[in-house]
Amino acid sequence: MKNLMMAACLALSFGFATAAHAEETMGEKAKETWQDTKKNAKKAWRNAKGEWCEMVNGKAECVMKRAKAKVQNAVDEGKDKLNVDQ
Repeated sequence: MKNLMMAACLALSFGFATAAHAEETMGEKAKETWQDTKKNAKKAWRNAKGEWCEMVNGKAECVMKRAKAKVQNAVDEGKDKLNVDQ
């Protein structure tokens, strides 16, 4: 019975410890929001450049630019998932 109580107390204390570290501060939330805004602005700009290129030069000439933009968007998304500063 004593071991069961010790195990329960230990599990409960670890649960509270992880919950305290899981919360984000206001600064962290603001930084995350700023990074998301910046990432989305870059993505929108790349898409707009691709659309403009297709209108002016034709779809065939802009395929590589669109592919490069998609790769850059994927890299930005990966950095965001890993919380790497951009």
